Amino acid sequence: MFSLALSTLKRNIALYAVVCLAVVMLESIMQAVGLVSLAFAALVMLYTHRMIQMGETHPWSDPLSTKGIDGRNVPIFRYTLRLTAFFLLAIMTVTGAFVVLSGLDLLSTETGATPISETLLGLGLALPIIALLFGLIGTVLPASAERGDTSLGRALSRGRATLGSFVPRFLVGPGLLTLLGTALMAALPFGTGLIGTTLALILSTLLMEGIALLAATALSLAYIEAERG
Repeated sequence: MFSLALSTLKRNIALYAVVCLAVVMLESIMQAVGLVSLAFAALVMLYTHRMIQMGETHPWSDPLSTKGIDGRNVPIFRYTLRLTAFFLLAIMTVTGAFVVLSGLDLLSTETGATPISETLLGLGLALPIIALLFGLIGTVLPASAERGDTSLGRALSRGRATLGSFVPRFLVGPGLLTLLGTALMAALPFGTGLIGTTLALILSTLLMEGIALLAATALSLAYIEAERG
């Protein structure tokens, strides 16, 4: 998975560089923290699916082409809608994890928990559940990217066949990067000045792209294994 993700990144560095620049600029101007990143995370995942599954490339001359290799428009809207549903599902899972930990008094100050340790503990509990959910029905996303069968029935069939390989990939890929990125963002002393804020935004954007790249790669591999053997 990592070698495939890295080779995809190298071949299409223009796309990932342009996305990083666009997110940093728009987040700085609009002050819409998170919203711009989510929108561009959808683009990173969508284009990564298509690069892996359909062999598309994105040179500097046209890094975010809306016309696919098949001559049809890239299904940005339909893919983003589906990814938003999965994002909300992930948020609900993380929220549920914190509710459980709070109910067990594992997030109280009496236990010596710090804000970052509480966050990592909640994410650590939620990520395996998210991996199972994405493993079971997540191939809807790569299917949508190439206009394949996006029915839940077919997704469940693919999920049951590839769950054993997908979950470890997800946990050691986007899952681990999420935990490491969260810890890194909390540990580094960025400060509140313009330079510190900009550096923090650049790092968070790079982490977003890395998580999106690895998640899309893991999903595409599961889709290819199920559909094409």
